[in-house]
Order: sequence, then structure tokens, then C-alpha cells
Amino acid sequence: SGISAGFDSKFDNLIQFIIKDKKLKIDYRGSTKLGKGKYADKKTQLYQLSFRCEYEDLLVFISEMEKNDRIYNIEELKIKNPIQKNAAGVYVHMKVNEINIGNK
Repeated sequence: SGISAGFDSKFDNLIQFIIKDKKLKIDYRGSTKLGKGKYADKKTQLYQLSFRCEYEDLLVFISEMEKNDRIYNIEELKIKNPIQKNAAGVYVHMKVNEINIGNK
């Protein structure tokens, strides 16, 4: 298992900023650090996050992550429709490599 990053980490602050700034309806519960990413020659961190949202909000969320000064590589993306048809949205599970190519 990983270390719960909490809602005060830089990564979680970025996620929360995107959700609030774009007024996305995403039920986000925080991320988990899984360790170093797979890009050994760069400063990387692998995160796992899960949330529930609509497809449209997921597309906006991913597009906004791409605009950041760090590179985010989605290593794994799983989307699951709920079994109950009366429940709106989808469950999203992502593993994201955060790659810092600058001196930050």
C-alpha cells in the first residue's frame, strides 16, 4: 500500500484547484503516494486517485492537468459504470506519474 498524501499536499492542492476552478462535479477523496515513478532519470512520483464523476467532468479534469507546469502521465485509467442505473456518473481509478523536469 502507499502513503495517504492528504488534502494539503501539492498534488492534492492541484486536484482540488482544478475541481473548484472549473466547477466540476467530482467526488474526490484524496490521493495515495505509491512511490517513485517509472522515469528514473527524472524527479517523479506515482499517485493513485479514485473519484466519481460524469464523463464530461473527467475530460475537463484531464485536459486541465495537461496544462500544468509539471508533466502528468496517466499510467492507468479505469472507468466503471455503476450497476444501478439510477446512480449517475462513473467510478474513476487513475494512476498518475508526476514528472518534474524543472528545479521546483
